[in-house]
Amino acid sequence: MNEDKLNRLVDETAELMRLFQNQCLTLSKQTDEKISRHMQEIRDEAVWAVLEDIRYGLGETVSKYESNLQESRSSLAGHTKEFKHFMAAATDKGRQILKFGWIALAVSFGLLLLSGVALTFYYKYIIQDLKPEAEMVQLINESDIVRCGDRLCVKTEKNKQGNYSVVKKRS
Repeated sequence: MNEDKLNRLVDETAELMRLFQNQCLTLSKQTDEKISRHMQEIRDEAVWAVLEDIRYGLGETVSKYESNLQESRSSLAGHTKEFKHFMAAATDKGRQILKFGWIALAVSFGLLLLSGVALTFYYKYIIQDLKPEAEMVQLINESDIVRCGDRLCVKTEKNKQGNYSVVKKRS
């Protein structure tokens, strides 16, 4: 049962790691898309600004371009901080899950070892308890016993003529 729990925990950990990887990829794609979109917007604005500068002069356009670049830089910095924070949180959660898995594995092995020791002592006790009976059965097997009708007969050393004596039943 502990192995099932451990296997389930390992499967859940693998699933969490897969989901974490998928979320990281999704976040990376979203960040790339945002960067691309911002860069395209900046390019578009720059083209329009150049056209206006050609019409009205370069001074105002250059200052707008600089402010747009600054806004884009700030936006990218915010997204980067957010992504780093998410990655740190996901990494910490993964480490916690991995730590829990190792603890569960260690506890399972400890219980397995403890169970093995307990079974060893239990069967040692049973063997010691049944040893006199086993020795008695071995002595009976080594004896010269035959069936004499409804009773058992045994050949004894006192009886040197080769005759068997009838074994008395317990009362």
